Amino acid sequence: MAKRNNGKFPSDHFASVLRFGSAGHVHGTSDMPLWGPLFRSLHPEPGSENLVELRIHNLSEYVKSLQQK
Repeated sequence: MAKRNNGKFPSDHFASVLRFGSAGHVHGTSDMPLWGPLFRSLHPEPGSENLVELRIHNLSEYVKSLQQK
């Protein structure tokens, strides 16, 4: 992903796709789940949005760490 974005990982875009999905499927099928709803279903109690955002952030940082330098 970084390679296609001038060497910079698109963190905001990636997190948005995790939350809401993507209109286009740049790299194949849409087999990857939408993590936002999945994480919210794990923590349905009020006020858990911070935990959901932390999980999305952590997943984004992990994928970012996999990018070639």
